[in-house]
Amino acid sequence: MTSYGVETVLERSDAPRHAAQLDATATQNQGQPDDELKAKRDKAIEDQKDARAVTEREVEEARTAAEERKGAAAEAAQKRTSAAKQQADELAAQRVTAAEAAKRDEQAKITAAEQIATAAAESKLDEAQAKRSHAEGKRAQADQIEELADAEKQKRQSERANDA
Repeated sequence: MTSYGVETVLERSDAPRHAAQLDATATQNQGQPDDELKAKRDKAIEDQKDARAVTEREVEEARTAAEERKGAAAEAAQKRTSAAKQQADELAAQRVTAAEAAKRDEQAKITAAEQIATAAAESKLDEAQAKRSHAEGKRAQADQIEELADAEKQKRQSERANDA
């Protein structure tokens, strides 16, 4: 029995140590689920933060893309407006040029008509002066003939008077 009694005493003296070991293991096991829960909670919080960061980044990227599209649309509208203005300016310039050319053509026609009219008037004036000169020459010739006729008449009268 002594051997049985020794074992019992030994078992009894090991029992508190064994109980302490079991308590430590239980406490550790109890702390382990808390650690696992805390780790899972921390991971969930971290995942949530990451998801927010991703969402914020995606929102910012979408905002940036929208701003870029808005800028591109504004630039395209500016280019279209500029091109339309340039086309309108070119059309206006063509119309001004055409109007000026038509005005020059009209002025050239008027000038040509005036020159033709002036040339015709000068020609008529020259003809009239030539006729006047011719008429004056005829008048001078007629006056000479009349003077000669008068002189001849006087000469005859004087000869008759001398003969009589």
